[in-house]
Amino acid sequence: MKKGLPIRWKLLLLAGIPVLGAILLSIPLIRGVHEDARKARALGSVENLAKLNATMGVVIHELQLERAWVAATMGRNAALRGEGELTAQESESRRRSLEQARAAAQVQSRATDEAIRTLGTFLGGLDETDLPPRLALHLGSARKGLAGLGALRKAMEDPKQDLASEVEKYGVATTSLIAATAALNEMTDDGELLRTITVLVALLQEKEAASVEHAILAYVFSAGEFPPGTYRTLVTRITEQEAHAEFVRTLASTEQLRWYETTQQGTASSEARTMRDTAIKAVEEELRVDPARWFDAQRTHVEAFSTTANNLNERVKSAAMAKAAQGRANILLSVGLTSTVLLASVLMAWLIARGISRNVFLLTAATERVAQGDLETRVKIESGDELGRLGSGFNKMIADIAAARIALEEKSRMARELEIAASIQRAVLPPDPRHRDFEFSGRMLPADEVGGDFYDVLTREGSTDLWLAVGDVSNHGLEAGLVMLMAQAAIASHFEALPGAAPDDVIRRVNRVLRENIVQRRKDEKYLTAQVWTYAGEGVFRCAGAHTWPIVWRAATGKCEVLETTGPWLGIVPEIGSAPVTELKLEHGDVLCLYSDGLTESRDARGELFDTAGLTQALEKAAGEHASVDAMADSLIEAVSAYAVAREDDWTVLLVRRPGATARA
Repeated sequence: MKKGLPIRWKLLLLAGIPVLGAILLSIPLIRGVHEDARKARALGSVENLAKLNATMGVVIHELQLERAWVAATMGRNAALRGEGELTAQESESRRRSLEQARAAAQVQSRATDEAIRTLGTFLGGLDETDLPPRLALHLGSARKGLAGLGALRKAMEDPKQDLASEVEKYGVATTSLIAATAALNEMTDDGELLRTITVLVALLQEKEAASVEHAILAYVFSAGEFPPGTYRTLVTRITEQEAHAEFVRTLASTEQLRWYETTQQGTASSEARTMRDTAIKAVEEELRVDPARWFDAQRTHVEAFSTTANNLNERVKSAAMAKAAQGRANILLSVGLTSTVLLASVLMAWLIARGISRNVFLLTAATERVAQGDLETRVKIESGDELGRLGSGFNKMIADIAAARIALEEKSRMARELEIAASIQRAVLPPDPRHRDFEFSGRMLPADEVGGDFYDVLTREGSTDLWLAVGDVSNHGLEAGLVMLMAQAAIASHFEALPGAAPDDVIRRVNRVLRENIVQRRKDEKYLTAQVWTYAGEGVFRCAGAHTWPIVWRAATGKCEVLETTGPWLGIVPEIGSAPVTELKLEHGDVLCLYSDGLTESRDARGELFDTAGLTQALEKAAGEHASVDAMADSLIEAVSAYAVAREDDWTVLLVRRPGATARA
């Protein structure tokens, strides 16, 4: 990059050359006076349009808040009409919540209408022929969008209305008004004014993205689910906010950046980001954020943008007034100077102005192309001044946005693949295992989208053949899930081929298969603990393999026993020499509990383990209170959930009960 004079020195030269020319020649005086007058009129128009921009900002804010209330109303309507039976109390509570949201939306609609009337009154007092063409065009688009506002408001009463469509329709007017704000840059070639307007537009775009996020999650937290297509829209808007925020930080002055950072560091903004992250990472059952709490926190966060926007708009107004006053002073000074201004002085002033304005117009044109979605555009500014550095920063920012878009697409692709893998993992779990001698109930909750735990109940229709299998792959996630599927498939295939095989023989055979697949083919270091239980009849099981120690609840005593089993891990050595076999007999009414260490190693806020003792107590309580093994399994998971701060590992439990009653001793 060539090194050149700073802009302030160029501007000083631009002001000093006409003074020198006035002393020497007065021939080009009239032309200079005419140019100064034109600039003063233009800057005076910017001052007037700054007031228009403030009025448009109020309309944008009220529309955004109304959109959020409409979305919240739709979400509460969906929750009231959702699947599943509701108690009378739940139904009444949701109905009251819906009516409150509907009333708030109506109040907000009146506020929006008042802001629109104020804007209409202001526009009525302007001569539209003086407006820049692009500004007039976007104002016309905004008016069309506002004209259809009445029809949009009816959408919140239609339970079949698409949320994404309604959010997009509200965006027509807000986006047009933001584009009208951007059109103010046609009124001046002043670098500071252009930069302030550009920062203001980026801030409004960030606020619009935050407002869309406000509306989507207002619906989601009310309805308890993401409607089709809204999750992707939410992630996209979050990425756009980050991009616009980076744009603001890149272009804003120190004072403007201080305004911006101050409004983004409030408690409400932090709380809103936390709730948003909860929704992004949550599964469907975990969308339990208080919708009213979200609505208030995000509304405060969005309103914080308005404070910075108002400051920026005032800066545009004051800068325009100062520039206009300076222009008028220059006219008076030029008239009082001699008419002997040199032609060369005018030429030199024109060359300097051309160098500055050319770079500014290059940035403006590039900004518009980026706004239209062209992330391949770059600006070429070879000057070594602030505009040159601004051009370099602009190019870097666009490259970062393009990289962020690619990363987002890759993240979306990975998310889809993980969803598919998780669905496959759920599909291989036994859906409703049946055996004439036993009842079964299993639960598996992975720590990530895909877990490394598994359990299986293998039976053969018309036969007493029965195998139980439970295992835990090292670590968790997609790689662990793949090894889990290998182990489950290997055990199931041995059952189909050799249902009468001894459990220690099964362990040795499965180990060879897993060692071949994991170490030799995949070049991985995964291993797993696993147990295979084969049924010998009359309630007798034989077990081989290493895993967490099984727990047996005895119906005769109402107490639990912990069975200390030993055995080899799988996938570590090519051949297993000895695999001890443990025998267990279940009497009528007894319950066998097979589980993964994710349950016993869960920790409370003090870091203490739930441990085998905690699981034993929970099983005794569940077996004493519930008649069905399904209810027992749910009770165990609830007990661990209530104890643990977070699920850091996969949670798996399989309960096996031998029906019948045994008198307690």
